[in-house]
Amino acid sequence: MKRITAVILTVCLLLCFSSCGRNYTHTWYGEYFDTPITIGVYGVSQRKFDDVVADADELLSYWNDLLDIYNYHDGVNGLFEINASAGKSPVTVGDDLIDFIEYCIEIYDLTYGYTNIALGSVLSVWHDCRQAAAADPDGARLPSDELLSFAAPHTDIGKIVIDRAAHTVYLADESMTLDVGGTAKGYVTELLADKLISLGVGAATISLGGNAKVIGEKPDNSAWKAAIADPGDDRNAILTFEVPDGMTVVTSGSYERYYTVGGVDYCHIIDKDTMYPADEFASVSIVGFDSAAADGLSTALFCMTLDEGTALIDSLENTEAVWIDKNGNITYSTGFFSLVK
Repeated sequence: MKRITAVILTVCLLLCFSSCGRNYTHTWYGEYFDTPITIGVYGVSQRKFDDVVADADELLSYWNDLLDIYNYHDGVNGLFEINASAGKSPVTVGDDLIDFIEYCIEIYDLTYGYTNIALGSVLSVWHDCRQAAAADPDGARLPSDELLSFAAPHTDIGKIVIDRAAHTVYLADESMTLDVGGTAKGYVTELLADKLISLGVGAATISLGGNAKVIGEKPDNSAWKAAIADPGDDRNAILTFEVPDGMTVVTSGSYERYYTVGGVDYCHIIDKDTMYPADEFASVSIVGFDSAAADGLSTALFCMTLDEGTALIDSLENTEAVWIDKNGNITYSTGFFSLVK
């Protein structure tokens, strides 16, 4: 089962930034990366907003096609082609995609391998089971041990071979696939924010799935506010706080995408050590200034123990976290309330 909260709730409650009683001058709603997207912009004319939206939509469409692992897009050499050519031949790609893959490798190192774009062979096994369950809930099943045992050895990120001079990417394992679900939306959120700033937007908010970011200062000088949802009732917020220019809030949650087998919910976030969905937390939120890093961190911390995640967050500057476990207990990282108000 996949649950997508209504866009208005996403804007008002789920990790997005509220307008403190004043509406956006303009708001755009769209959908890419299989998730709802909202862009709110202050203080521009309708003509300017239309131009901004056209450029934003072009950027989102470009990256959606480039990072889509399920569908072929004419004229695009992206992850679909890289996966299809695994173990066969290098694929010629643009520098944008090489930059992104190299960034994902940096995130892999930062998170001790918990956020791994090379985990696609395992993730696809679970994806197929979720899809089958969506079509036939009564027939929902877990993947077999045999399937997972076959997929598990084909997740070595070191077998991504990048040749910048030749502009190619090659997977040196024919059973290996890339899946960027733990990094793509955050990375694109940062690109979108940079695009809006380059277009002269002085105040805006972005909500891309569980990734939210604020740009600039509001014209009325009131504070942007962010809210973290209650995993047990995502119409309500467990915490609301003020955030400054450039801040991002990213959440990974077990309630966002899951399916049920024998009365047990299995989320989409897979622990690299067990090859099963992580089940210690209901949600993990990262607060910082880089949506790309926050996206990777939220996925990783969801799979780590609380002690492991705390140690990682404490090692990073201007980055804090909130953990909510299955029993509703909330833990804040050491400097959380120093970073936000």
